[in-house]
This record gives sequence, structure tokens and C-alpha cells, in this order.
Amino acid sequence: MDRIPSTEVMESSKVKAVLDTVKAMLKEDPTNKFLIFSQFTSLLEITQKEIDRRGLGSCGIIHGGLNVATRNRMVSYFQSDISGLFLYMADPWWNPAAELQAVQRAHRLGQTRDVQVVKFIATSSIEERIRTLQRKKQLAADTTVGGDENASYHLQQLSLQDLKFLFKL
Repeated sequence: MDRIPSTEVMESSKVKAVLDTVKAMLKEDPTNKFLIFSQFTSLLEITQKEIDRRGLGSCGIIHGGLNVATRNRMVSYFQSDISGLFLYMADPWWNPAAELQAVQRAHRLGQTRDVQVVKFIATSSIEERIRTLQRKKQLAADTTVGGDENASYHLQQLSLQDLKFLFKL
């Protein structure tokens, strides 16, 4: 973790919650595997460092900047056996379709058993408002009758009203 010296990283309640959950899951079955999705590579780097420091197993970060060989090697790890797979969503995405895509990717990684999904939402934070906005957007998309081709587009857009809601303006 070259960008963030360990002396400058303060303990995060989010990282602690993720790590405590990973530790409990591995205690239950050490063969389980897990994926942590986040929009923020810095959060993933901090979490990876803490997983290594606490001896919770090896951990890699898959992101768009990886070369194909490295990415394929990491994906193969998840396809190697039929262990349980846990998907931890470290932060909410305002677009519910993005979270659904993350879950679908976990299934596409060759998983034959159920994927357990855990979402971490900080209380009394913008994350709660993002979650509420997700539900509103999903409800609007779900109630669209006649297969409106614009429903997917609207799910991916933030309106001025959405922004005011998120930032309490």
C-alpha cells in the first residue's frame, strides 16, 4: 500500500465492521471465500492491509487497471472449488443496478453454491440516504409497466432532486 502510509491511516469503523464479519465467517468455515466490493480503491487497499496484518488469509484487489493475466489468475482462485462465497458490499452505490451487477459477477465467477451478500451501511450518514434513494429508484423501475426502455437509463441518472435529498439541501 504505497499511497497511504500505515502511520497515517486511522482506524475506521467501516473497516473494523468488515474485518469482524470476515473473521466470524472464516471461524465458522475456514474454506469459505469472500469478495469485498467498494467504489473506493483506497478503502480496499486499507482493508487488504488489515486482512494481511490480522492473518485472515490472502487478499487481492481486482479493478479495471489490472492486466488480463493478473485478473484471470485472481478470478481462477474463486473458481477453484465449491467453497461458500460471501460478498461484502463495503459502501452503497447510488445506482442499484451497479450493486446488482456486483452480485451477478460473484455468481459468474463459477460459484455453484449460494452467494451470501452482506451490505454495510453506516448509520446516520449519507449512506442511509443513498440506500433510501436506491429503493426509490428500484421501485420506480419495478413499477414501470410495458417494459419502458428508459427505466434502465433513469436508474443510472441522478436528478437535481436526488442530489438535494442526498445532501439535505
